[in-house]
Amino acid sequence: FGDPLTEDASGVTTSFNQIVLLVNYSPPTSSFDTIDNPTNDNTPTITGTATSNGGATIKAVKYRADTGLWKLTSASDGFFDSASELFNFSLSALTEGDHVFETSVTDSLDTIQTETVSLNLAVDTTAPAITVPADITAEASSSLGATVTYTSPTATDTQDGSDAVSCNRNSGDTFSLGLTTVNCSSTDTAGNTANKTFKVSVQDTTKPVITLNGVVADIEINHAYTELGATATDAVDVSFAATPTGSVDTATVGSYIITYNAVDAHGNHATAVTRTVNVVDSIAKAFAIIS
Repeated sequence: FGDPLTEDASGVTTSFNQIVLLVNYSPPTSSFDTIDNPTNDNTPTITGTATSNGGATIKAVKYRADTGLWKLTSASDGFFDSASELFNFSLSALTEGDHVFETSVTDSLDTIQTETVSLNLAVDTTAPAITVPADITAEASSSLGATVTYTSPTATDTQDGSDAVSCNRNSGDTFSLGLTTVNCSSTDTAGNTANKTFKVSVQDTTKPVITLNGVVADIEINHAYTELGATATDAVDVSFAATPTGSVDTATVGSYIITYNAVDAHGNHATAVTRTVNVVDSIAKAFAIIS
């Protein structure tokens, strides 16, 4: 405010008041919406909000990628004509790796955003690389199969460094007889998924072991012979009767060999075991000694 004096040519003095108005006007601003980062989408659509101040409306929003040329964005409702506007722009064929996007806003008073707003985005379209054990062959230890241990699968990733791996079977599980395919997968932070398999084969190549049942004493001639048999034990088939071959003629003095064989369910042949059965005539022997 002031009270200056002026004097005209006739000497008349006039006083008047003057007002100086200072306007403090803030430039428009912008912000990006949240986006998955990193992302496996190399053609993403970026969205955000532009806001003006002091009653002006948004006139235009520009963007640039990786310090390239500035380009115009689109208003989400079709027109930039209000104090707050949603904007978007689509990108094509971004390369793998890190990218920086910037925006600049101009309002209806041609005031330009003084500081650009940046968005850092990592594009990752490469799935993790999974390492699994080589195919495994294990020997069955019971009718249930075999407990199989192995180095747990791992996954490496260009962005994450390493990622967790999940499999449908785990080291230390019991695998049944036959072939089992272990399926493993890993998903990185960007959503890229890799799959890999390996096989576990459980086999039974161990032959049964035959054990004679009891001990057969010498048999007196013309007395009956009772076959005590033999038992085959096996890791998978547990135990079963061995098959005897040979015969004993109890009417004739002599030594007779009974041979026992066994084959398990997977075709493994046991080592044959024999039993010697002696048929004797103790009375005749006694007379011979007396005479």
